[in-house]
Amino acid sequence: MELFPIVEHIKNAGSFALDAQGSAVRSFKSDGSVVTAVDLAINNAITNTIQEYYPGVNIIAEEASSSIYNPECEYTFALDPLDGTDTYSMGMPGWSIALGLLRNLEPVGGILYAPSWGIGPGSLLVAEEDGRVTLNGRALKLEKNTAYPLQVMAPSTAHRYFDFSGFPGKVRNSGSSIISMAAIILHSQISGALINNSFIWDIAASHAIIRKLGFDLEYMNGKKIEYKELVDRSALRDYAVCGTPEAVKAIRDHFIYR
Repeated sequence: MELFPIVEHIKNAGSFALDAQGSAVRSFKSDGSVVTAVDLAINNAITNTIQEYYPGVNIIAEEASSSIYNPECEYTFALDPLDGTDTYSMGMPGWSIALGLLRNLEPVGGILYAPSWGIGPGSLLVAEEDGRVTLNGRALKLEKNTAYPLQVMAPSTAHRYFDFSGFPGKVRNSGSSIISMAAIILHSQISGALINNSFIWDIAASHAIIRKLGFDLEYMNGKKIEYKELVDRSALRDYAVCGTPEAVKAIRDHFIYR
């Protein structure tokens, strides 16, 4: 299944969000997380677009009140209309729109658009099911960094749950778990990322993109992430990690559960 027809719609949604960022009004969902009218508008627009282009597929969207997953349907879309809403609502750059494509519950494609992240026009990553990966319209070729990891991404709340005082490098945070995962291919000095107990819409797009480039996302204990456990809108069972083998080992060795 090609994602190309929907890329322009994701870009338009990103432009809409960028234009509206200065006037975004914060409100709160029942779980205490931040939401804005922009999240809801993009959620509805992209959901309708998916239904138009790919009728009959499963759609699991963050801002939908519920999801109906049909296990007999081959394809599933996971939509995060605005990851990093808290960051976005404060006028900061660490936010993104992400659409992941799963085939038989394996991440096979994704679109990630972070209009304010990166140099120039922002960062638009597209991974097609056939294996093509582009960054801002150009084929992405990656040279893996095998040096000892000196910079990794981590959630803003990682200090509450981990002691990483023994890690010799620097720990960065973007405000968006989607961007944090993609950072290992967007930034040559970032070699790994710790991801919190996220949901399917938080990981599917970036997971598909990094897999195409030879990386994977797995639980801290090394177990495979099973998307069948996430289609009911449940969160990951534990923290997860991705990056070079050296970075994954360093995170596991030096990020100690409190």
